[in-house]
Amino acid sequence: MSTHPLAALTVGQIMQKLPGSIAILNHYLIDTCCGEHRSLAQAAVEANASLDAMLTDLNRLEEAPPEIMASRMASEQ
Repeated sequence: MSTHPLAALTVGQIMQKLPGSIAILNHYLIDTCCGEHRSLAQAAVEANASLDAMLTDLNRLEEAPPEIMASRMASEQ
């Protein structure tokens, strides 16, 4: 289990805290509608997604403009 502060936040809290994070969450198939009350760690388990990779991308989001991050996520699909 990650000790990263974002891992304990809910998906909804992350979307509020990090504008542009929805592109990352969608990339990892995280439910951003009905699942917004789940912690990021719980949502990652349910989506069978790598929490560490998601946290890395969310940390990059804080450093990069949203349009750059969205472009990166689209090119990886």
